[in-house]
Amino acid sequence: MDLEPFGRWVDGLAAVAFECDPAGEVLALSTYWTELTGQPIAEAMGPGWMKYLDGEGLSAVFAELGNAMRRGEAVRFVVRCRQRNGEWCWLRTVARPRVEDGVVVGVSGLSIVADAMGEEPRLRLEEAERLAARADALLSASPDLLFQVSAEGVYLGYRAADPSKLYVSPDRFLGKSFEEVLPGPVALQSRQSLLAAQQTHQPQSYLYELPMENGPRIFEARVLPMKTSDLLFVVRDVTEARRNEQELVAAREEALERSRLKTQFLANVSHEIRTPLNGILGVTQLLKQHSLPPEFGEYVDVLQGAGESLLAIVDDVLDLSKIEANRLELEPRVFDLEQVVSETARSFLAVAQRKSLELVVDVAAEARGPVRGDPTRMRQIINNLVGNAVKFTDTGSVRVTVVRKDGDRVRITVKDTGPGIAPEHHSRIFEAFEQADVGVQRRFGGTGLGLAITRRIARLMAGEVTLTSALKEGSTFELEVPLPSVVISHSPPMTSRVTPAPRPMRVLLAEDDPVNGAMTAALLRKLGHAVQVVSNGQECVEVSRQGNCDLVLMDVHMPVLDGLKATKLIRESEKGSSRHLPIVALTANAMKGDDIMCLSAGMDAYLSKPVTVTALKDLLMWFGSQQR
Repeated sequence: MDLEPFGRWVDGLAAVAFECDPAGEVLALSTYWTELTGQPIAEAMGPGWMKYLDGEGLSAVFAELGNAMRRGEAVRFVVRCRQRNGEWCWLRTVARPRVEDGVVVGVSGLSIVADAMGEEPRLRLEEAERLAARADALLSASPDLLFQVSAEGVYLGYRAADPSKLYVSPDRFLGKSFEEVLPGPVALQSRQSLLAAQQTHQPQSYLYELPMENGPRIFEARVLPMKTSDLLFVVRDVTEARRNEQELVAAREEALERSRLKTQFLANVSHEIRTPLNGILGVTQLLKQHSLPPEFGEYVDVLQGAGESLLAIVDDVLDLSKIEANRLELEPRVFDLEQVVSETARSFLAVAQRKSLELVVDVAAEARGPVRGDPTRMRQIINNLVGNAVKFTDTGSVRVTVVRKDGDRVRITVKDTGPGIAPEHHSRIFEAFEQADVGVQRRFGGTGLGLAITRRIARLMAGEVTLTSALKEGSTFELEVPLPSVVISHSPPMTSRVTPAPRPMRVLLAEDDPVNGAMTAALLRKLGHAVQVVSNGQECVEVSRQGNCDLVLMDVHMPVLDGLKATKLIRESEKGSSRHLPIVALTANAMKGDDIMCLSAGMDAYLSKPVTVTALKDLLMWFGSQQR
């Protein structure tokens, strides 16, 4: 073994030069080791030299040295050494791993005696070295690239835990400026951010892209002013984060597009179903105006009931779609709670009497009077709860009670003596398209949407619907919602409310569906009005200009020219004159926003198909009274 591998130029130094293997066993030592410790070089080989080093300090040193070896970096530390006179001295040491073909094959280093220090300075030095080592380890563990840059934009130093992320090797950028290293646009960004940081003394950041060996990568750079005139550039590879962000944006846009397409599809389906349904229900209303034999009267009732059931299903599907898309909005106003509950429950009285059921409505005194809320949605919830109770109860009773709880909250309870619901099905029945079991659907029918919509509307109103039930013990549904009481200071005298007498009107009906056209025209004539029917918007515009009509009932979806464009043309022709022809949308569109779209086009009112005789009569009476 060569015991003097360092040569005379090293042996002449008052320092210990050493080389050891990755395990810390000495392969070579300079002669100053023997002069310092008195231990012969031959005896110090292998693990022998550790007898003269402080074991407690070495454990921390080896941990730091191991981390440095894995990074291929130098490490600085202090360690105590026992001298030949038995006293301890401090060695300030710099060690660097020796790497061949990517593998650590050894460690070389140099130790200098810091003999002039007292105990306290030595401790401070040791602590400072250890803090520096820890800081070095933390920086090395960071995924960021760190560059120390001069005020002139010249690279002075760097730290890279993963050297593969460097754009070029250190020998190609250290001591060089941005413009000498980076592509033109990136160099310009770097220069501008450096100047901004110098002028504002505030951190700056920017994004840039570099062509790397594994493809283009996106980096985010933060420029931090230092206490000196230098600046610290902290650079992070954000390629994956940016890709994930772009994917999230794309996914969100796709979800929005799907929601839009779904809404449009439902609007189209609603239109296509409501158009023939309008004809069916309209014909049944016309037939009811005639004296029919009892048998045929029953047929008409069945036909009307089937049409109304189909309409209810369409409405439920549309409501569920609006709720899922967060497009269902409440329309709060003042209404009489007792009246809404009583009228809605009373609509099931005939069915209850046929089944010999007792239908009871009890509204407590403190719950009576005007309240503020959405009466349409309250009717819908009560209709679902009472309708289910009457449908599923064969004997006994259905009781509806209304009480006011603390403050503004009202509790509406619907209790029946029906078959009850097993506890394991309680949560399931509030899900869309779900019922208690298959037998229920076979016996009673239904889509399973009613309770799902009821609960979601209740929650939209800041309320809740709960169920208490067991098999053969009936069911109790409780709705609790905020409905604050309203004090009305005055109301108009009854004598001021005058119902105008109906007068015949000349109605222009624009309807492309021949069945609906014929049915609606027959209803209008039955009500005593004259009707002219056209099949598209263009014909409607031409006839309206002749001045031979008092009111236009305008379908929205028509060939040649749709109802919205036709309305705009009519309004354009009226400019500069005192004439204003009332136009009412009579359409199968039923999605939110359809009414606003019609009114924005210049229409005066909006009726959704299927249109009832009552609604049509009230509409014509109103416009007839305005033209007196």
